[in-house]
Amino acid sequence: MQISIKTNFPEVQRALSRLQKDVGQRALASAVNKTLDQAKTAMGREITAEFNVKAAYVRERLRVRRASGRGLVIEGALIGGKAG
Repeated sequence: MQISIKTNFPEVQRALSRLQKDVGQRALASAVNKTLDQAKTAMGREITAEFNVKAAYVRERLRVRRASGRGLVIEGALIGGKAG
């Protein structure tokens, strides 16, 4: 009687490593986005308290590019214009 067993453990390990990396990146992106949402709210409050502008004006011009699990990019800018 002869038994032959073939495995692909290295391939399985690579797949698991990729999966863990993807899950970690997604979790990190989610945490970053929740933090950015809170920061955007705080920025809006501080800006309207400091300057004579309405909250809607600030919200329209405050842009935050959301992070994703594929690439974490964090940037924000207050787009200028005349306060009205």
